[in-house]
Amino acid sequence: MHIDFEADATGGAMRLSRADYAMALLDTVEDPGLIGKALGICGPK
Repeated sequence: MHIDFEADATGGAMRLSRADYAMALLDTVEDPGLIGKALGICGPK
């Protein structure tokens, strides 16, 4: 999985598994440094 803070997530595959998406959501909920930030999530490179 690839996460960035650009308007569109680039640098990864167009497909993302449900498990990877769920993990990204859980990781962001647990990180107070990401409050107010927009994330771009895409599949592995």
